[in-house]
Amino acid sequence: VDDEPSPAGASTPGASDSAITDNPSDPSESPTETAGDFDDVEPATGPALRLPGISLRLPAGWEYSRTRTEFFVSGGYGASSISISQLPSLGLGTSLDDLAETTLDVGSMAGGRRLDDVVVDGVPMIHVVVREDSERVRHVFAGYGGSDGNDDVTVTVSLTPNLRAQTEEIIGSAMASVIWRGRSVAE
Repeated sequence: VDDEPSPAGASTPGASDSAITDNPSDPSESPTETAGDFDDVEPATGPALRLPGISLRLPAGWEYSRTRTEFFVSGGYGASSISISQLPSLGLGTSLDDLAETTLDVGSMAGGRRLDDVVVDGVPMIHVVVREDSERVRHVFAGYGGSDGNDDVTVTVSLTPNLRAQTEEIIGSAMASVIWRGRSVAE
C-alpha cells in the first residue's frame, strides 16, 4: 500500500492505480543481482512507471503523462518522453533478431537502425534508433518479458534537441532503474 498520494491524473479511466508510483522505498522494487549494461550508471530517482512485468523510474524533474492504459504508461519533460509498454507477443518470433526485424519493418520505427543489443537487469534487449521528425530522435529498447517471458516489452525514449546533449545520461539512468517484475530471468 502506497502511503504517498497518487499523482494528478493517476485515476485515468482504464489505467491501473498500480501503474505509477512515486514511493522510492517500495521494498518490492529492488534491483536483481544480475549483470547488465547499465550497472555502472546511477539509476533515475524520479517517479516510477509500472506495468505488470516491468518498472522504471523517470529522471528527476520529469512528470507523469495523462496518457496511460493497462498496457502503456509514460512520463515526460516538455516534448520529450519516456514510455514503457507490455503486450502479449504476436508470435512472430522468439529471438532478438526476430524482434528487431519486426520492429524495424513496422510502425514508427520503420527506417530505423539497430544498434548493439544491451542487457537490462539481466534481460537481453535490442536497441533501435530512428529520427522521428526534423528535431526528435527516438530510442527503443525491446525484449521479451512478462510473467512467462513471452510478452513484448518496450521502453521508448523520445528526446527533443534541447536534451540531446544529455541523451546518454537520460537513457542510462532510466535503463539502470529497470526492474523486471513477476518473473525469473531465463539465461
